[in-house]
Amino acid sequence: MNQTRVVVTGIGVVSPLGASLKSFWDGLCAGRSGIDKITHFDASDLPCQIAGEIPDFDPNEYMERTEIRRSPRSTHLAIAAAKMALQDADLGTEVPNPERSGVMLGTGIAGIENITKSYDIIKKAGYGRLNPFQLPTGLPNM
Repeated sequence: MNQTRVVVTGIGVVSPLGASLKSFWDGLCAGRSGIDKITHFDASDLPCQIAGEIPDFDPNEYMERTEIRRSPRSTHLAIAAAKMALQDADLGTEVPNPERSGVMLGTGIAGIENITKSYDIIKKAGYGRLNPFQLPTGLPNM
């Protein structure tokens, strides 16, 4: 049987336990939960007021300001984790043999805030006022 070998060279983690591999690992080893009361928005009217928010995450450390404005938070988190993985792998900014490299990304949904923003724009001003790039930013692979 011919088996393909895979080598993990770097890990990047942005999670409710922290915005770094070290804080994530320390939280796992300590048995901490990343679930807490919602603080990123007013959830007082919601039946569930807990979530796994990402504490102390600053996308400016990983992306240019214009790219941050043009992309949803889920993209900020994914780019940060990818850059952390590159740094952890000590590969620099250029990946050798990119056609033989891959990324594994785990997400349930992405860009929901952009999807709801699109709905509000269509409802208030009509579809003609909608930026054509608005809806694609709701996809996890953007």
